[in-house]
Amino acid sequence: MKKILLFFAVLFIFHFALRAQTQNFERKGVVATNTEMLSVYPNPASDYIAVNNDENVKAIEVFSLVGRRVRSFEVERAGEHYDISDLPNSVYFIHLIGKSNEKPLLTLRLTKKS
Repeated sequence: MKKILLFFAVLFIFHFALRAQTQNFERKGVVATNTEMLSVYPNPASDYIAVNNDENVKAIEVFSLVGRRVRSFEVERAGEHYDISDLPNSVYFIHLIGKSNEKPLLTLRLTKKS
């Protein structure tokens, strides 16, 4: 049973990552933001995360490996820190939502460690 669950977890991760990468390629040239300049730091994180070049980012969504949204942050000012200290140690996916679009500008992987 554990092997089956592990297989589906790995399959889901690859599907999610491939879908995110495909969406990023489709948006190049359409989105006003240069997504190569966006990143989440520190990674691995323990207490907080921040986004560099977040002027065109409206929201940050944190998803677990199974695709469940565990946090959502509204970006109100540049350079802000977002508290993730209460999340368990794991790997998460971060969606950066642009101000001009409801779809993610970029999906990044984040490791949470205490």
